[in-house]
Amino acid sequence: MFNKSNIVVLFILMTAIMFITGGVSYAMINNKTEGVKINSITTSGLAFKYTEGKNKIDIKDAMPMTDLQGKNQSNYFEFEVSGITPSDKEIPYYITTRKLNGSNIVDSAIRLYLTKVDTNGNEEEIRLANFNALDQYTNDKIDLSNKIEKALYNSKVPSKTNYIQKYRLRAWISYDLDYTNPQNNGVNFSISVNVYANGNIKKSIIPTSFATDSWETIIGAIKNNDTSVYAPTNQGVNNQVLRPITLTFTDSLTGETREETHYLRVANTTKCINGELSETACGFVVEFADIIDKKNMNTTQTNIGGYPSTDVMFNYVTNTVYNSLPDEVKNIIIDTTVVSSYGPEDNSNFITSKQKLYLLSRQEVFGDNSEMDTSTIATRQLDYYSLNPNSSDRVKKQAWWWWLRSADHSNNQYFSCVSIDGDLNNHYANLAYGVSPAFRIG
Repeated sequence: MFNKSNIVVLFILMTAIMFITGGVSYAMINNKTEGVKINSITTSGLAFKYTEGKNKIDIKDAMPMTDLQGKNQSNYFEFEVSGITPSDKEIPYYITTRKLNGSNIVDSAIRLYLTKVDTNGNEEEIRLANFNALDQYTNDKIDLSNKIEKALYNSKVPSKTNYIQKYRLRAWISYDLDYTNPQNNGVNFSISVNVYANGNIKKSIIPTSFATDSWETIIGAIKNNDTSVYAPTNQGVNNQVLRPITLTFTDSLTGETREETHYLRVANTTKCINGELSETACGFVVEFADIIDKKNMNTTQTNIGGYPSTDVMFNYVTNTVYNSLPDEVKNIIIDTTVVSSYGPEDNSNFITSKQKLYLLSRQEVFGDNSEMDTSTIATRQLDYYSLNPNSSDRVKKQAWWWWLRSADHSNNQYFSCVSIDGDLNNHYANLAYGVSPAFRIG
């Protein structure tokens, strides 16, 4: 039998700490409570609630006990986690414990037993461990540098659900504690139990318009496969949504800069499903709706080496135009594999990988499956041009001829282009026609 000189005093203080972290939402509620208490956070359509039950652990005159005795004791702390997640995102949460100041018993002497309770009151064991055996909990959104937080359990509030889960925590002194050791007499141990919800919640993002939505909103919609509001329509060129963009060009000789306003439109939102080698018409493709400048493809009348070997155009699009883009746009452009056709002096298509900007091809604009474009089977027609097949729908805002990257297979001096009226044409590579590239984001 134990005597009172060998009593260990054990207090369990329940501290509800909930964090919604990430994006713009950050909140903390810290309450030491006894009895019923509801701590809740509601933000951006998410509701997360930690409800403390009527029972609390307040063990005095505590004697060591076996695991069987500890598990069956009626003295427990009950709490509930509930959440509402209307979005497609699961909300992970973490149940943790922290030793409080003033605790002076060895960590290995404390046994913790966590169960979850179903609607019928039945309990399921989810954790039984000594305090010292628990892994340390970390969260890069929360400064825990001055605290040692131990992980008890983690779970998730499922997406699009009203979620309720009840838990019970029991604690006792390990039967293995050497109560005859004077160091274990008159000691105490206090812990808090905390719940963290790390939802990575951002502002409620509802795609509205390609013209006005932030790039962050657009990328979020792409990742959530929710781009229908941005998709091209079949209402013709004058009824497409345009987005202004400011390009900043730097003079290579003087270092002076100039800004130009141009316009973007969505050319494609659907995925490629037929094994297209060229990624240029796959996924979310944005094209310039106007002409940035007038440039020749080559300084001479040749298409040898195809688009990647052009001594004017390839460098202008790849470097000059790309470098003029705002950083927020550069940061969301994804690498693209580009397949370009070849002329009669070459014998295979040209494949360039990890391209940021590129000219469109004959097939991507006209979809005519012509043998004069040897890259036809490597790509497909873009959504916009498939939905809007009229010549007028291929005319840019500044009505002028504009280049395509397709070398004409019947003449080693020609590249394909779109005429001032929106018709297909082929012209000498050294003519100065419009530059109107495209890029993919995601």
